[in-house]
Amino acid sequence: MNQKPLLRWSHMLRSMLIAMLLVSPNLQAAELPAVLAWDGLVTLSTPVSGVVERVEAVPGQVVGKGTLLVGLDTRRVQAKLAVAEARVVEEGERLAEAEKELARSQELFENTLVAVHEVDLARIARAAAETRLREAQAARTETQLELEYSRVVAPFSGRVVARHVEPGQTVVSRLEPQAVVALAKSRSMRALVNGQAEVRIGSAATVRVGQHSYDATVQGFSGDVDRPGFWVRFGVPAASGLSAGQTATVSVP
Repeated sequence: MNQKPLLRWSHMLRSMLIAMLLVSPNLQAAELPAVLAWDGLVTLSTPVSGVVERVEAVPGQVVGKGTLLVGLDTRRVQAKLAVAEARVVEEGERLAEAEKELARSQELFENTLVAVHEVDLARIARAAAETRLREAQAARTETQLELEYSRVVAPFSGRVVARHVEPGQTVVSRLEPQAVVALAKSRSMRALVNGQAEVRIGSAATVRVGQHSYDATVQGFSGDVDRPGFWVRFGVPAASGLSAGQTATVSVP
């Protein structure tokens, strides 16, 4: 029996098995549909009420930490602060006068010119003056904070994804702070996967959006029992052009 054909088929089968072993990781990789989402999304608001004077936030704009996004009209607060500062000065002068009166009463008492009751009254007056000064200082600090909160600034470097107010609009924050701007991280995004896959937190993944691929890491799982899934985080250039809601695919080993 001619053994050459059998040997030739044996070599071919061996080559095919080796090739399958070499490419098996790619064959076993699961590709799942996903939707992009903003990473680190926060909704910014202010605890004070007022009329919007300036809106510097532009959706899609990348801003640095501390950049002014929305500014309220501060004329009323500035007038209130001027009154608070004047009261601090006034109460400070009254405290100084009360301290002088206490010192004078103590000196007279030591010379037996007044009764101890006079010293006690001077001491009480001095304590009351100190209390009024502290109250005035607290009111000034509260007004300073109100003035500070009239400016909504970026708490971190990120991308403006939405703005909810316009100049002239009244912001009312008595019961619940009103949203004014939405901000997200500019150098990373998330991909939300609805589907099951054998992955764990920290596992490597690949996100594909159109013709572009991004290295990603599994960060968490969906808490919905009826719709199991997971999400990954991946880095992006500041000018990537990606947006929340875009479709993508996520490949995991």
